[in-house]
Amino acid sequence: MAYSSDNGYVLDSRPIFRGGVKKHAISNDLALSPTSESFQIIDNQKGASAIVSLAPEDDGLYQWIKCHPDSGHQLEIRNDAAATITYLTVGQSGLFVCAGSEWHLAIKA
Repeated sequence: MAYSSDNGYVLDSRPIFRGGVKKHAISNDLALSPTSESFQIIDNQKGASAIVSLAPEDDGLYQWIKCHPDSGHQLEIRNDAAATITYLTVGQSGLFVCAGSEWHLAIKA
């Protein structure tokens, strides 16, 4: 989707994501919603690979997910239809962006 004008926001200082970052340990699979924090730092203590399901597709949504270095196992990232997008091994992170009707892995580091 293209922007309707070229008027954007000028940031004269760094943005602060108040309430937009969540660091947590999980022992079960995790389903994210459109109101979930945009930045997820996940310590997988499930004892096996944990599934993280992204929110239902909506244009412009994004999630930055990190598999915490202390995690016991990897994270399997899926869309809401249970299709695997990628795996994040311990210490890896990924930026997931939604372009209308589909999630995409934009960056994996």
